[in-house]
This record gives sequence, C-alpha cells and structure tokens, in this order.
Amino acid sequence: VAAAIVSGLNMLFGLFVVTAFVANAVVRDDETGFAPILRATRLRKPDYVLGRFVGSTTVACLVMAAVPIGVLVGSLMPWQDPEKIGPFILGHYAYALFVYSVPTVLVMAAGFFALATATRSLMWCYVGVIAFLVLYTASQMMLSEPELEELGSLLDPFALGALFDATKYWTVSERNTRLPELAGGLLYNRILWLSLGAVLLAVAYAVFRPEASRQTVDRKGKSV
Repeated sequence: VAAAIVSGLNMLFGLFVVTAFVANAVVRDDETGFAPILRATRLRKPDYVLGRFVGSTTVACLVMAAVPIGVLVGSLMPWQDPEKIGPFILGHYAYALFVYSVPTVLVMAAGFFALATATRSLMWCYVGVIAFLVLYTASQMMLSEPELEELGSLLDPFALGALFDATKYWTVSERNTRLPELAGGLLYNRILWLSLGAVLLAVAYAVFRPEASRQTVDRKGKSV
C-alpha cells in the first residue's frame, strides 16, 4: 500500500514535470523554427500528433517511475529493518506503477497535450496546471463528507481516494503485506479517467492545425 500511496502523491507533485514534457513537444517546433521544415515533408497529421504524444508521454512515464523504483531500491538497503518495512514483494511495486503511476500519467499527459495544442503556449499550460490543482483540492474538500466518499473516490484522477477507501479498515500488518483488488471503486476510477484521457487525446488531434502553428510563429515575428 505504501508504494501505491507514494506513486499517487508523486503524480500529484509531478504534474509540472509531465506538463513540461508533453507541452514542450507541441510548441517546441514553432519556437525553434523547425515547424516549416516538417510541413515541407510528407509527414502526416496522425504520425506527427501521435508520435509527439507517445514520445513525450513515454519519457514522462520513465521519469515518474523513478519514485517507485527508488522506494524499491531503498527497501533493499542493508541498514533497513525488515520488520518495519515488511516482506519484499516485487508485484506490489509493479501494481503501484501500472495501476497508479502510468494511468495517471496518461490522463494528465493527454489533458495538457490537448491544452498545449489548443493554446500553443507553455505559459497557459502551467496556468492550467495551477487551475487544475486548485479545482482538485476544492473538489476533494467538498466531496469529503461520508455520504459523498464514493463520488469523491470516482472523481479523483490520482485514485488516492479509492485507495484510502479500500484500505481504511486495514491493520498496519495488512497495509504492509496486501494490496487492494483492482475492482469496485478503484476499477471504475481507472476506467473513467483512462476513457477521459482518450477523449482528450482525440480533442488534441481534432484541434491540431499546421496552419494554426504557422500563424503562431508569424505573430511572434519569426520567419516561416
């Protein structure tokens, strides 16, 4: 459970890192003047948009995976007390990575990739991150009432609420040796947000226009 919690919190604080990778992949060509060269080639829109998204998101996933990997390596250090850490189970770290870190990176990357594609501005992407964090905090506070716990867990893009709801009655020993099943609220949460991520990626694809990129460069006074 600890590895899953660390992965979820890592994503909460790593939004700016994810945004930097995916947004920069969109605006970099215009800012460096490389966009006209790409437009002169036979590069198709699906290849460009999906290639940029897959490449930047893969790098973001690798960066975010550093935290659960670091926790894993730290737990193996000889000075650690095995009784406090619990048994080493590799599957728990894989669970944290592929149930929490990777799906959340995909959703966040798709959202801010779409925002970068629409605005062609890193500044507005970072403003979007701040606005998202404010809305996330406010929504979780409003949905913290017992009768709204299920809804709050479903609407938590980091799935931390679903994790806490599934393990709130577990003992310390259970938290060190068990993981919540990928079912119920946690499963619905992951399905909902991955579906939303797919929709946001489709939006990014729909709003991408090479001509819009050209206009952005012209307004900045750069030659195309």
